[in-house]
Amino acid sequence: MVLPLRTERLTLSVLTAADRAAFVRYRRDPDVARWQSWSTTYSDDDADALLADQPAGIEAGSGRWVQIAIHDAGGTLQGDVAVRALADQPDTWARLRRDR
Repeated sequence: MVLPLRTERLTLSVLTAADRAAFVRYRRDPDVARWQSWSTTYSDDDADALLADQPAGIEAGSGRWVQIAIHDAGGTLQGDVAVRALADQPDTWARLRRDR
């Protein structure tokens, strides 16, 4: 998968430091956090740690996770999704799934 991917309405790209403020803001939102694995205390330091461990792109077959940013046509961060390039199936991608 080559990023960024662009459509008329959305752009998918690797989450970067430029997304940090918006990323932390919605991760602190109780209506978002209650369905996820983090709490409303998600901090700038939490985001910095995630970004520091982030690969620059999707590495096919690497087994590594990458956080994909979802931006609207105006460039505003609307959300994100974690995906992983499965090591034993290099053309297969898995999204992060949490049981609720």
